Amino acid sequence: MPILSAITIMLITHIFLCKRTKKGVYISLLTLDIIFQIAWPEGYFIGSGDTHFATSQAIVEMCLFIYAIYYLLGTNVHIPKTVFYGGIIFLFFILMGTIYEVLFPVDFPIINNYDQWDAYAYGKTNKEAISIDIKKQIQFYYTLINYLINVFIIKSIFTKTELIYIGRKISKVFKGIVILGMGEFVLKNILSMPETYFIIKGYVLGKSNNAVQEPTMRGALYSLEGITSEPSHFTLTLFFFCVVGCILYKYEDKLHACFGIKKYILGSVF
Repeated sequence: MPILSAITIMLITHIFLCKRTKKGVYISLLTLDIIFQIAWPEGYFIGSGDTHFATSQAIVEMCLFIYAIYYLLGTNVHIPKTVFYGGIIFLFFILMGTIYEVLFPVDFPIINNYDQWDAYAYGKTNKEAISIDIKKQIQFYYTLINYLINVFIIKSIFTKTELIYIGRKISKVFKGIVILGMGEFVLKNILSMPETYFIIKGYVLGKSNNAVQEPTMRGALYSLEGITSEPSHFTLTLFFFCVVGCILYKYEDKLHACFGIKKYILGSVF
């Protein structure tokens, strides 16, 4: 079991044991899930040899999904009618779109899997007829329903103060991500030890078959991956952390938030 998996278990256990209210548990699980979604860590949750089960990110998401259903059904949550009906209509049209595609599939080739675009760009694969993968459809609707349930709860019970609280927790993690990026830059491009970072990263996160397997160059320097599986993912991670920083800047004290924004800008150079 990778170190991140053990940390994930400890964090989830701590939330359930130490938070005194249902709302406190929900806010902490939501915050943890957002952090994992943004940080996008590579690796797996548990596995042996070439057989790996889930990811730490997926485990946190599943815990949030189950608890969100429990919270929604077990507490007095008054969902605004516009939010509720808007979510139902949104889900209905997406479902109709899927059914329509099954009954009347498009007649031109496409790229079915998002992870094939790089291979297509390099001429290693071709477009093909559309295929409806049941497993991926289940995963998609699971994610969609999870999203809608959490939107219902957030729009019903959250205050501005609680949203700022979550933003501050996320910004603290971002500081660690920036420091990690600096350390990665030094290790790869100053100490010329790019392989060492991959070894440490694999030990902490677990080595994923879908991740970049060797250091990549951008010009004369090694690119940075952070804890993600490839440089482009790390760029997205930094971007979304910057979005959180901009939100905090809008709603918090301007002077305090401005200092945080400078750190976000510093992180964007990675």
